[in-house]
Amino acid sequence: MDTAVVLLRSRSFFGANIVNIPALFFIKKYLKAKELHVLSDKNLTYFYKQIAWIEGHAEPKNFWQTLRNIPNNTDFIYSMRPSMDGAPFIKYLKGIPLSVGLSVRSAYLNRLFDHHTPCDTEQYRALTHLQPLLHLLAIDTSPLLLLREAMLSFVQDTKPSNSICIMPGAGGGEHKKWGIEKYWTVMQQLYLDFPHMSFQIILGPNEKQEKQFLLEHAPASFPMHFQENLSLPALITIVENSRLTISNDCGPSHISQCLIKPFIGLYYQSNPEWFLPHSHSQMLCPPDLNIQNIPIELVIKISRDLLNKNNTPYGK
Repeated sequence: MDTAVVLLRSRSFFGANIVNIPALFFIKKYLKAKELHVLSDKNLTYFYKQIAWIEGHAEPKNFWQTLRNIPNNTDFIYSMRPSMDGAPFIKYLKGIPLSVGLSVRSAYLNRLFDHHTPCDTEQYRALTHLQPLLHLLAIDTSPLLLLREAMLSFVQDTKPSNSICIMPGAGGGEHKKWGIEKYWTVMQQLYLDFPHMSFQIILGPNEKQEKQFLLEHAPASFPMHFQENLSLPALITIVENSRLTISNDCGPSHISQCLIKPFIGLYYQSNPEWFLPHSHSQMLCPPDLNIQNIPIELVIKISRDLLNKNNTPYGK
């Protein structure tokens, strides 16, 4: 296949684009696309320029700009946009031999796709994005292995370490934050339980208060390292080399989840579209939508359990 084009969902959040990566990698590797072009929401050039195996990226503002940004020699198009009723027509307007997509709202329009599957909001988003492609090729490889394979394509240096990733931020608002004070309590207890453990604190641009709290409360000898403004490959490498991630419902958490790493997700309510269940993962939710009411003791207990397991990476 010479050229493939993917219409990404209109989501500019970091995590919403992390979960696109497995489907994009699948097209590159298993459909053998020589050139892969992605059309995305605005302000995502910084993200997709970090992916070496993507040859083209554009941010069209409307349907007609979308058509103009699709190369004339395109062999394959995949629409991840279930709300874009015009997507099925692109195959015919651009003369594209093969089109797949997440089902749009009209059963009639869906017939214009060569293959389509429903957008399942009760399934982890990265798996939903893979479904039309798996149906197309009838591949029987575990979807979890495909998620992990895609993320490992970024890893710079695999050196497993006795470290825990802490992700205390949440771009979606304060109601998604468990609280840095609680994370600090967990970190102290886990360090007592596992004295050779260190902590990687993954911070975004809006987590200055969390960083300041830890600087004020942690002694200089406490083994923690702040990770800020990292490239995508560097961040994925740190998560892959860690033994556990404890996180709010935030963008970087999807790196750990797509790597199928041991993971504890703290959510203010159940969110199956943004949580991937597997044998080394657990979603914790409060009974009353107040994330502050997730017990510290429960997070410590599950952390101990996961750290004491034989956490061989999935598929090894």
